[in-house]
Amino acid sequence: MIPTFKTKLLMVVAVLVGLANLIPGGSRATADLPMLAALAVDDVTRIEITQGAKAKVSLVLEDGEWQLVSPVKASADTPGIRRLLRLLDDGIPMDARIDEANPDPYGLDFQDAAAVDLYTGGDVATVSFVIGWDTSGGSSFVRLHEDDTVYRAKIGGRARWDREVDLWRDPFVVRTDRAELTDIEVTVGDEHFTLTSDGGAAGGAARRWSVVESPGFALDQRTVEAWAASLVSLRAGEVLSASFDGGFDEPVAEVTLLLADGQAVDLAFGSLDGERSAFVRRGDREATYRVSTAHRTRAARPLADYGDATALSFDRDRVKTLTLDDDGVRVVLEQQAEAGDWIAREPANIDIDLKFVYFTVNNLADLRSDETVEATLAEAGLLEPWMRVTITLVDGSSQVLEVGQSLNDPQNPRSYARLAGTDRIFTLRSQTITRIRQGFGRSQ
Repeated sequence: MIPTFKTKLLMVVAVLVGLANLIPGGSRATADLPMLAALAVDDVTRIEITQGAKAKVSLVLEDGEWQLVSPVKASADTPGIRRLLRLLDDGIPMDARIDEANPDPYGLDFQDAAAVDLYTGGDVATVSFVIGWDTSGGSSFVRLHEDDTVYRAKIGGRARWDREVDLWRDPFVVRTDRAELTDIEVTVGDEHFTLTSDGGAAGGAARRWSVVESPGFALDQRTVEAWAASLVSLRAGEVLSASFDGGFDEPVAEVTLLLADGQAVDLAFGSLDGERSAFVRRGDREATYRVSTAHRTRAARPLADYGDATALSFDRDRVKTLTLDDDGVRVVLEQQAEAGDWIAREPANIDIDLKFVYFTVNNLADLRSDETVEATLAEAGLLEPWMRVTITLVDGSSQVLEVGQSLNDPQNPRSYARLAGTDRIFTLRSQTITRIRQGFGRSQ
């Protein structure tokens, strides 16, 4: 078959691009080639990017934060833009001169090229360049302002400059310092409560949270602090338009973050279930954000789910003995004060694995319950517990963990438990119970 003229032309173009990739230094020494002028990150005040017939993307720096002003108005990805501009810290030299006045094979014609203009305060761009296709070694084909010559340069890759509008938006729903968050107001269904912080004591002590409406409620400080940390750095996987229906007519939860400077950030978590995702809106923005379902699950918790989950807490270095009683068998482990090692006191002939003993001690010293439940001792099987663990400290004080019957829940195997002499009944996961038993040589 005889190749057509068009086929021959495409073959020539392919050869030209291939040869361009092979050029190690171009037709001139690198020192003789032009370069993009160096720009400090904080000097750039406006960025304009035009690609073919698409609407121009315009970004403007306002009060230290980048804003998308065209083709839509929205907060922009300030950290990402700053990282991009740092490419120009030392200027960008051209690696090679590729071609003269023949932009088409390199993606530098009007239809394919992306034109970038960077302004530092005036009406005329301080730095202008046009990006074509990417080529080998992390380089791209480039033209400079009012210059038809095709160069090759490491400019960060075309995709970092020529991107869809939504990818310029700020992916953070909330981005603020954790210390600035003072209160979290929550509305879930008919329930409303406010979590307030004491701000932390001097010397770096952890801050304490309490419930404004129920000051005596025993909050789980770890749970609240972890949620607060996730809220102040809430990042979206995707930024969607305001018209996207994420189920906001009947939101699952509404959360207001009160900051130290008086600012209030309103968040609404929609009821729509996406594919392993949920949707949230911020009251002072027009966008809808796609986030992990975990964020919505946390926001939709009733106050009862914030109850203190601490089951046991003690200084592991102050433990004298650990005693396990289960199924009529007793195992007593004793910590040696001098070396910190453990030996089996009863029965004396059992082998223990110190690795598992340390795991057991660590689990018990910071034991977290799965949930607090409403049940009688009889219902929980705690009138005659099948397993007891006694922790005796060097001062002679002791605590006893009692484990009762298991719950009929194959999806989340766990058992009832309590501290002897207390009224609170909670559940422990079967995996946690297994780890505790392993230190006593009882793996089953």
